[in-house]
Amino acid sequence: MKSMQKVIMLAPYFYPAFKAGGPAVTCTSLALCLSPSMDVSVITSKRDIDRTRLYFNKSDLAPADLTYISCGKFSVPFVLLFELIKARGKATISINAFYDPFSSLIPLLLCLFFPRAKLIVSIRGQLFEAAVSNKKKTKKIYMNVFRFFLFLIRKRSILHLTSVHEENRVRALFGEEFQYMVVPNLPDFRLLQERDVLPSGERESRTVKRVLSVGRVSPIKNYELLLHAAQHFKGIADFIVVGPIENKQYYSQLMEIMCRLDIDNVQFVGEKDRESLLLYYCGADIYFHPALSENFCHSAVEAMLNGLPIVMSSGLPWLGVSDFGGQVVDPENLEEAVAALSALLCKKNKELTAIGVRCRDYILSELDLDSSRKAYIGLFSS
Repeated sequence: MKSMQKVIMLAPYFYPAFKAGGPAVTCTSLALCLSPSMDVSVITSKRDIDRTRLYFNKSDLAPADLTYISCGKFSVPFVLLFELIKARGKATISINAFYDPFSSLIPLLLCLFFPRAKLIVSIRGQLFEAAVSNKKKTKKIYMNVFRFFLFLIRKRSILHLTSVHEENRVRALFGEEFQYMVVPNLPDFRLLQERDVLPSGERESRTVKRVLSVGRVSPIKNYELLLHAAQHFKGIADFIVVGPIENKQYYSQLMEIMCRLDIDNVQFVGEKDRESLLLYYCGADIYFHPALSENFCHSAVEAMLNGLPIVMSSGLPWLGVSDFGGQVVDPENLEEAVAALSALLCKKNKELTAIGVRCRDYILSELDLDSSRKAYIGLFSS
């Protein structure tokens, strides 16, 4: 009997880590996508895992295997990773965080010792200008070192991009000597069940609408735009932000803005488990995502899958939603954000529901999940 192909996925953080976020969602969906036909192992670090977020069970990844190993920011257990990869024999190794040595440069170096190993390098938006601008010199050096070693195994490695736009960007930086393959990101499969997107009775009776935003509290999420916009809708809409406070200094700045401008219709509720988050999506009227830049933006995808009309910044990839009733705004233009929110908040509940259904139809057509599943199986089988 022919043995199943082995896949080793490296992730810098994983549930229940504080910084799990979108990459962990992507890794989970990818593992669930591949595991019926492949032997999938996820290797991640114990960094930031000593918290009370106990809602994730290893069984959620079954039949894929999940291994946590001790690892500091600058201390990577090279020998342990070597042994873990060696034990799995001939395998395809998947890199999922470009700038994290544990899950990118170290596995790349290890591939030099395993001539039968193949390497899939998923860039995940980390070479776009917005991602490179912070610590630009350090990241440029890191990228050149990575490119040098990747060149040595270029015949058994593939650079995985999630859009043609990203492919063009990476080709310009890495050159034509490498193999490239474009396959869109996968959303959280748990949110893809058929859902009734009609508003609940509670939503029908509300006089003050609810605007939801989901994401880590950090400068890239641009929540100061949300605060200044919310000031225009006191008594009209309450704004709820769900997500962990990653940058405490930035959070303090947001609190200062709220205090100075007497903003009382915005609430930061912190991180929530997946089941609670689903309730927030179901209980909202509109989704607002003001981030400066996003590669995929799981939360925006999830909001649309749950039938929410969306106002999002032009830094997100789903710009086509504007043809389906969604609103796209410049993340640095307050007037645009206020006008877009006003255009939705003035509508009746039935109109909002109809727009939400169209937004859901749009994102389902964009994701093309069956094709994506086949493409990922092809990527890891190639």
